[in-house]
Amino acid sequence: MMLHDAMHDSVTLRSGDVARRAVTFGHACARMFGWVHAPAAGARTDVGVLVCSPWGADEVNGHRILRETADRVAAVGVTVLRFDYPGCGDSMQDELDGERLSIWESSVCTAADALRVHGGCRRVVLVGVRLGAALAAMAWRAVNADALVLWHPVVRGAAYIREVDATARFAAQQAAPAPDLLEYAGHAMNAETIAALRRVDLQAMDFAGLGCACIIHTPSANVVKLAGRMRDAGVALDLVEADDLDQMICEARDTVVPGDTIGVISAWVGKLAGSGASSHPVAEACPPWPAPVMRVDDAVAERALTIAVNGRQVFAIASVPVAGGGHGQPPIVFLNSGADDHIGPGRLYVKLARALARVGYASVRIDLAGLGDSAVAGVEDENAPFPGSALDDVAAVFAAVRTHFDAPALRVVGLCSGATHAFLAGACAQDSVLRQVILLNPMAFLSRGKAVPLVDGDFLRLTHLRRDAAFVGGWWALIRARRNWVRLPYAALVHGLVVLRRAIGAFAWVLGLRGPGHAVARGLAHLRRRGTQLVVLVSPQDPGFEMLRAQAQLAVAKGLRDGSIVHQVIADADHIFGTSRAQQNLIKALRSLLAGGPGSP
Repeated sequence: MMLHDAMHDSVTLRSGDVARRAVTFGHACARMFGWVHAPAAGARTDVGVLVCSPWGADEVNGHRILRETADRVAAVGVTVLRFDYPGCGDSMQDELDGERLSIWESSVCTAADALRVHGGCRRVVLVGVRLGAALAAMAWRAVNADALVLWHPVVRGAAYIREVDATARFAAQQAAPAPDLLEYAGHAMNAETIAALRRVDLQAMDFAGLGCACIIHTPSANVVKLAGRMRDAGVALDLVEADDLDQMICEARDTVVPGDTIGVISAWVGKLAGSGASSHPVAEACPPWPAPVMRVDDAVAERALTIAVNGRQVFAIASVPVAGGGHGQPPIVFLNSGADDHIGPGRLYVKLARALARVGYASVRIDLAGLGDSAVAGVEDENAPFPGSALDDVAAVFAAVRTHFDAPALRVVGLCSGATHAFLAGACAQDSVLRQVILLNPMAFLSRGKAVPLVDGDFLRLTHLRRDAAFVGGWWALIRARRNWVRLPYAALVHGLVVLRRAIGAFAWVLGLRGPGHAVARGLAHLRRRGTQLVVLVSPQDPGFEMLRAQAQLAVAKGLRDGSIVHQVIADADHIFGTSRAQQNLIKALRSLLAGGPGSP
């Protein structure tokens, strides 16, 4: 399946006086995806800034902060490149491939070379965040960097591994980690990467010959030792205390752009660029940046694209099978999960899109306005899991994707809030544009025409109990648990209200009246009339399907009988399918559904 001829190789978005351009670069076997942030024509100096991202959940949660940092630094007159390491983000390879740390370090050198060749930058500044700061410090000599900015750097790899491990065990409620794999929030390190990281110690590095550096930090003994090491080597060092780390690495929807810190970085780089700066060569003097088109492997090709949506530009990446295939199947659209960008939590959407492309199914993963890399009018509109413009944007995206792929129909996939938008889009569709609506762990449906999150802790607990075959035994377990028995009356009340809601909603539906869950039942009926199958894939502990039944019991029962609704529990999964095993189980389930397995249309 090929993209429509209307697609263009150049993908450029604007933010004030800064233009962002999607690019790819690097070796054929380790092609990397990135963004070039450039100031207005004629305003550039000869300095280039390379942003070295953190790893894993830190990068996903901090995506908006990295993008905003690149914009503001570019505004002082420099060219900025931010990029995804091999095996991360939209770049090639997998994070469990071998020699990750050395490949990530060498990728910093490759990116710096691209800045010099395509950006015309004679001087290079490395700006690293968390693990990216460690990589920048490790690579500065090979890069021949003129300066370093280390933002909350990982000084000792062993301490960082302990931190990630403790966070992962707490999140998964595990007593001990697997000896050869460290997984957290969908990201993973193998034993080789763990061992290599444990040997990293910036305090033991030689910084002789580095001109200047800036460390942005919260006070710690490791940073003090690193600063002493740098000063002993003759580095002109600025130490800046900043209490913004927690706001940078929390859940993406809750992150706060640290404007003051970004201002410090911008001013520091601007001062460096102003010392001995020369006029930047005209753009024609440099080879153009490579187009954002990438051959992922022998079976999958990807390209970035923009879609005009209500006067805005929505960013997306299409994954297509190289050899065609899919037997004329509709392309798949992936909708943002929460405030995460288009790669999905734990890079889930990238893995799903490429796995499905390998068996012949094309897909597009998008950033709704205000999320990921899509341009918005102002920062107050950003990072909202349920943006007011979502449904209009999704409808416009559907129309554009159908045109670009010459496809009469589509499939849509969404996780969490993306599932809500997928359901709403299907329930509001005026034609048979959707073949399937695939919901991954939905947490909200419709109530009076609006999306309403339902995340009550007692509802979640009761969902687990009601799924237990030994229902009485489940209640007995609740009574025996000392931390819960005092809430038993309230839990019983919640359970009774759920049952009552289902009964009233079913009775009202039979009589044609508006009752609890009427909007959901109407949405399900609309999907059924349009020939759209609803697929609900949930983890064992997620209540999404139970909530759907609670709001529209009769409509769900009817859909399950006639196959217009499919429900499947994905083994070994949490809410974001945050382990390698859960992701593989999800990929297997989707392949089966698309290939005509149980419940397929």
